[in-house]
Amino acid sequence: MAQKQHKLSDLIQTNYREALTLARQQRATQKAGSTEAIQLSLLEAEAHFLSGSPRQALTILQTPIDPKFEQADLFTRQQLLACRVLTELGEFEQASLCLEKIVKVRAECAKRALVFAQARLHLVTGQLEDARSLLALSERSSSIAENAELELLLGLSLRDWKLADAVNHLETSVALSTSNALVQTEALLALADCHLRLDNIDAAQQVASTLEACPVPELRDSDVLRLRAKLAVASGENTAGVNTYQLAIAQAEAHERFEFARVLYLELANILEEAGQHVEALDAMKTAQHMSERQVAQSIRTREILSQNSHSVEQLRQAFNAEKQAHDELKSAHARLNAVLGLARGLTGTLDTQTLLRHSYQAISPYMAADAFFIALHNEAQAQLDILFAMDFGQLLPEQAVPLSKRDSYAVDCFTNQQTIIEDDAIGQGKESFFGTNTIGLPRSMLFVPLINREECLGVISIQSADANAYLTEDVELVEALAGFIAAALANALRHESIQQLNRALEAEKTALDRAHQRIEHLALHDQLTGLPNRRLLQRQVDQMIDDNLLFSIGYIDLNDFKPINDQFGHEAGDLLLNVLAARMRQVAKEKDLLVARIGGDEFILLAPKCSAEQTKLLLSGLLDRISQPIELPQSVVSVSACVGVAEFGNHGKSLQRLMSAADQALYQAKNSDDRVIIATAQG
Repeated sequence: MAQKQHKLSDLIQTNYREALTLARQQRATQKAGSTEAIQLSLLEAEAHFLSGSPRQALTILQTPIDPKFEQADLFTRQQLLACRVLTELGEFEQASLCLEKIVKVRAECAKRALVFAQARLHLVTGQLEDARSLLALSERSSSIAENAELELLLGLSLRDWKLADAVNHLETSVALSTSNALVQTEALLALADCHLRLDNIDAAQQVASTLEACPVPELRDSDVLRLRAKLAVASGENTAGVNTYQLAIAQAEAHERFEFARVLYLELANILEEAGQHVEALDAMKTAQHMSERQVAQSIRTREILSQNSHSVEQLRQAFNAEKQAHDELKSAHARLNAVLGLARGLTGTLDTQTLLRHSYQAISPYMAADAFFIALHNEAQAQLDILFAMDFGQLLPEQAVPLSKRDSYAVDCFTNQQTIIEDDAIGQGKESFFGTNTIGLPRSMLFVPLINREECLGVISIQSADANAYLTEDVELVEALAGFIAAALANALRHESIQQLNRALEAEKTALDRAHQRIEHLALHDQLTGLPNRRLLQRQVDQMIDDNLLFSIGYIDLNDFKPINDQFGHEAGDLLLNVLAARMRQVAKEKDLLVARIGGDEFILLAPKCSAEQTKLLLSGLLDRISQPIELPQSVVSVSACVGVAEFGNHGKSLQRLMSAADQALYQAKNSDDRVIIATAQG
């Protein structure tokens, strides 16, 4: 059996559809819940994932596995795969919970796999520095597959910072990942993207050709089509690029990758806008927004798959249906018992338990002697009857409880035997009849009736009189009839309270989810160390101004002498220095209505809306003066300076990437001249 599963694991990398069929066939022959059946279900889930069906994979991964003893390794594999699937679906908080489960039950197990999974989460949420810090702790191992994934993640973490280093890591990953189709595909895609960022179209074309010869998992088909589209656009073949983008979008939607489809629509909109096809670009932008709505709907469906408790929507619906059914039964009982309709009218007007108990007393007391009255409900957890409402000769008494073990209690006897008890004269009987004090005398006549709804005894109602022989047969029948109404009404009220608790729990879950989404959105758009906007938020702001055809310029800021300070005083001092400088730049930006983003170690971008390059240069003069002011570190007082390259939208480029490239060249000139700020040379 183990040999067959090993062959299946190898087959998944080359022919996951055949592997899926074999895994299903073999699992059908195994005992449910056995180790072999679980192993095959994990292989089946992995095959579904690679074939572009992450939701089916997630459904299979809901199989409960004992995290202890012999199934601990399977539990770890299950949670790691679930984390990967949830990450692909954009459910980052749920993915993190999978990793937390592994840490709790297997703190020493699969450390490298945990590091890789956590690093992926950091990467997709824009926490690049956290990812790099985490991966820096991982050393190369004897496993080629692990080293291939490590090199891939390192390359992805450096792609927005050090492109040359990223290329080296990704090329190493490609060379090592020949036995893992998914890792190899992701490495080749990232490598081609790096070459495109470096404007090396020929190199990107060569990587794309290599990709054509590799077994690409169906999960990544839309990514490959996206690469082809980018290459076509970069080569000036806009029509082919647009057509290929549409194919990539169709594939992404087919695999329910709605967030990725949204990104593709936005990229397509930019291409159409630059080509002057404004109507088509607007349609693409609108469809991108629709993809966001579909992603939210998908997120809800994913949570429904994950939810295996009483908070599920289906259970809530059933609870409401049950309440409606009980209400209908109550109405039918009223039609059959016209004689007591007036007495029971108030019982149907509320779902509040205390109001219902008070109405019960008010309905009965005018028709019979009720010097003492109480309703007690069964408390299963405490094995007692809780007297929630009691009147003793016109006075409301505090709540009390009667243990079910109490033998001298009429109420306990009535509840236990589920039969009516009538006592014409309790004097000398030696049983507890009621609690509390009164000024007239102890009750003598007592009536106890069980509150039964759908064959379940909910508690007891008792009416008592200070006179002996106070209750006639018709009084007993009336209370018994009313007891059915009261029991049904109480069942509704208790069920309503339970539903209200479910509603509050669901609302709390929704609030927590909204907060988590807001936190993820903030983390994705801001630098983890300084809190400044990151490159993603910068790109969003620039894209908006380009869409609105607004004038703006950028300043590429690079700190001088930061590395020596970092090396001399340590990373903590370096981080403190960066935070102080970030605060200064943030203050200047706020005063001048600018935006400052951190894009890497000691590199920042200043975005100046409605400013030409010359105007931006004047603004930067004041900013650089603030930067150069002394900073007090624990070890010493230091000063740093900075150089800036400036580029203006239109004159120096029509995209953020082009503007940053022009500003970077000007920055290089500034570092080798006496002028702290140099404006880029206009495009020819």
